[in-house]
Amino acid sequence: MNQELANRLGDALIKVGNKFKAGTSEITEDEAIEIFRIVTHEPISREQVCKEMNITNNKFYDLLDAKKIPAGRKRRGFKELTWYRDEIREAINKLRSRD
Repeated sequence: MNQELANRLGDALIKVGNKFKAGTSEITEDEAIEIFRIVTHEPISREQVCKEMNITNNKFYDLLDAKKIPAGRKRRGFKELTWYRDEIREAINKLRSRD
């Protein structure tokens, strides 16, 4: 992303954030949740997933094989698979609710 676009995006997010804090935002709660999901869709490594879930590599692969956590994805320019923090948190919540 070029610097000008990054600055404009940052300024727009600050402006929207200030409206939220002031209670003057005109978007719905569902729209706010969708924005939050987009903004927090952060790629993380397998090691970070293990740390986030407080599990070993072996347990990670067991959960992956059992399809209890989402499969990793390839990203352009990266050799390793990545996962997304919001999707991992959702998987953790599902696992906890089953206990």
